[in-house]
Amino acid sequence: MPRTIEYWRPTNGLYHATPPGIAVLTQDSDWEVLNEATGFYEESPYPSAFKGQVYRALNYINATPTGASLLWNLYTTNNFVDITPSSLGNNVQSTNQPMALNQVAREIIVGTGPGPQTQIALNQTGIAPQAQTQWLTYVINSSPHWALDGVPGNGGGLYGYLERARQYANRWMLLFDHRYFRWSDSNEGYFNEQSYSGHFGISAHNIAITNHEVAAWLAGQPLPHRLSDAQQNHARLATIVALKDVSPPSAGCSAHVRWNPTATNPLNRIRPPAIGLAHELLHAYYSCRGAQPGYDDNHYSTVLFEYRCVGLGPWDEAPLSENALRKEWWSYACQQVPGSDPENRKAIGKRISYM
Repeated sequence: MPRTIEYWRPTNGLYHATPPGIAVLTQDSDWEVLNEATGFYEESPYPSAFKGQVYRALNYINATPTGASLLWNLYTTNNFVDITPSSLGNNVQSTNQPMALNQVAREIIVGTGPGPQTQIALNQTGIAPQAQTQWLTYVINSSPHWALDGVPGNGGGLYGYLERARQYANRWMLLFDHRYFRWSDSNEGYFNEQSYSGHFGISAHNIAITNHEVAAWLAGQPLPHRLSDAQQNHARLATIVALKDVSPPSAGCSAHVRWNPTATNPLNRIRPPAIGLAHELLHAYYSCRGAQPGYDDNHYSTVLFEYRCVGLGPWDEAPLSENALRKEWWSYACQQVPGSDPENRKAIGKRISYM
């Protein structure tokens, strides 16, 4: 058969032959998969079950309030989202990463540093202009060191202490809950080699940047050379996070989602495969909106890209995140999942770390 694309719409939960809708590759006579042993792509039959697997997963996701909002926004976006099979793990690719970033992140990550959009965002914070430099200096020096293998809390002080204690308790509560106990080396598992290596919370990462140095940076000068690359990146990330609620979006871009719902994806043993699809669609949503705080892979800002999607750290339990969807999964989605689909019909806990 030739290549076939069908369009799923949240309005009726069905495929359609023409747009609009979330595009799903449902047949391809020239399909190839990667041979991990040789490193080359080889011809392979297109996975015949994929069309039905995507159909069911999208309808499960759509049964939750968070998922319904997500899919409606993807359906009505001016950008394009498609879903194709993956023979390896799940992933997403933004077609134009700079345009996927919010405007503050774009100035800081892609450009030479803070520019006019950063200043506009600073003005939107309500902080007096004469105090903005001092405020941002304090924020940078008191911000945690965000890390993909950390268990983030919400910063310092009593609230941060209580948050770290809650995250710690959640992790050990899951250990004794038979529904959630999994032992996995995956980066989406609750328990792996990262779990017992001291990442039970965060504290301020003071790089001792001065008011004068921050003022110079805001005026267009580079960050001081006395700071290491890691410290400079910390200043950049802390600024993006500090202005996350007042940064205007960019134009956004289209996104390609690749999903593997089969047993060859080990993550499907530790959470519903449909949650894995929702995770990538959440990434696609923020790329389409031009609201990403970081690049999608192999970059110092990727930690923010993942935290925004999962609902961690600065976005702890935020709406339109994987954790918001997880919270609703049993009460909403699982009531729609038949007993013949046990992988998707299971309770899941809050995800408290990325790795």
